[in-house]
Amino acid sequence: MGILDKIFGRSDESDEPEVEPINTNLYKVNTAAFDQEVVQSDIPVVVDCYSNSCPPCKKMAPIFEKLAGEYDGKIKFVKVDLDRSRAIGRTYQVRGVPTLFMFKDGVVQESLIGLQKEDLIKKVLDGLLENK
Repeated sequence: MGILDKIFGRSDESDEPEVEPINTNLYKVNTAAFDQEVVQSDIPVVVDCYSNSCPPCKKMAPIFEKLAGEYDGKIKFVKVDLDRSRAIGRTYQVRGVPTLFMFKDGVVQESLIGLQKEDLIKKVLDGLLENK
């Protein structure tokens, strides 16, 4: 919470878990829902940390959505708006957006920073599945 938030009593982070389905295998979650949806997931999870004001993030969105459809049932896809879930950015030391984190068994296995090509993301995701 920033100094103005403290003064005016505002916070972008909700204490209530929020999970917003975007499609069948793509969800937008907040900090309060992160542990349940990502860390405790029974299947691998790829998390897209983004900001609405980030042009590369907007270019990554359709790639991420397409991959979510291709890996449905194998890997869960989650988006985290760092403007609203700052604690995630601090916890995982996000230095740039977009940042993709690949989780397996609750632990980050791999990360990619910046706009990535679909082929590279697929290679990393396939590697995540191979290491069962």
